[in-house]
Amino acid sequence: MSPKHLFFVFGWFISATTSPAQPSPTPNPEWLIGRWEVISYSEQGTQVDKKQNPIPQAIQVYQQIKAERAKRYYGFDAELDDLNRRASRAFRRWVIEDSSREVSRIINAIETPFVAVFFRDSTLSLYNKDASGHIRNARIHRYKIAINSLHMEPGPQYQPKWFIQILSLTADRMRLFLPEEATIVDLVKTAYILP
Repeated sequence: MSPKHLFFVFGWFISATTSPAQPSPTPNPEWLIGRWEVISYSEQGTQVDKKQNPIPQAIQVYQQIKAERAKRYYGFDAELDDLNRRASRAFRRWVIEDSSREVSRIINAIETPFVAVFFRDSTLSLYNKDASGHIRNARIHRYKIAINSLHMEPGPQYQPKWFIQILSLTADRMRLFLPEEATIVDLVKTAYILP
């Protein structure tokens, strides 16, 4: 998964279990410590559930983004271009290849677990763990918790600071909102197994 997609995944990690109109009480910082797994997030603007069948969800995501992809990667604008032109055959071939490739990538993103581990020393580890148990896209950050928000300092790769709103936090569930991505992410606490 690319760093850009990792940011989207982290945005998912920031989902919440209560609505933004109903702020939760100040979370207990002790609840944050431990291993959290993302269970739902926003994939390119469409909410997906990592515990459900990824195929129909990936197709739904692609349906939402296909016009934008056609315009960005092929230069085809459905509102302006006529599909009856000669180029339409080449465009249709491109759509078949693009949809196949992108739907496969989205399925993989939904299926691959994304984990966040909060340590007491204000260190946060983020990573994907594939079906074979290999760790991928590992990141490390420093974090600070304030009233209903997390502040993530840039990691060694010099990513920008993240300001994350905690919509709800209990001992076993967390919902976050990533303002820069306008994304809600839901997480559940899981067994503390390293890595």
